[in-house]
Amino acid sequence: MNDDDLQTRIERLRLDLGNNVERTVENARTMFAWRHYVSAHPWLCLTAAAAAGFLLVPRRPRYAQLSPDATAELASRGMVVVKPESLPSAKSEIIGNFA
Repeated sequence: MNDDDLQTRIERLRLDLGNNVERTVENARTMFAWRHYVSAHPWLCLTAAAAAGFLLVPRRPRYAQLSPDATAELASRGMVVVKPESLPSAKSEIIGNFA
């Protein structure tokens, strides 16, 4: 093998390396582009979004309705604090009469 053949092979390798890097960069861009996945797999993305929404949204609080006797018993043990409802302000009563 002479020097010309060696230089030719090195030049080809450099060109191939440059092409490989360009393809790798393009593949990486495609891999991180969410629009690509949505257009390629719309139903899968919709299902994943619905599942994520279901898991992230908090549940509604549950309220217990206790009898007056059970409420008094729990309050006497200090397990429940009973607060009276606040009275509506005069301003809200006036506005409520005209609405």
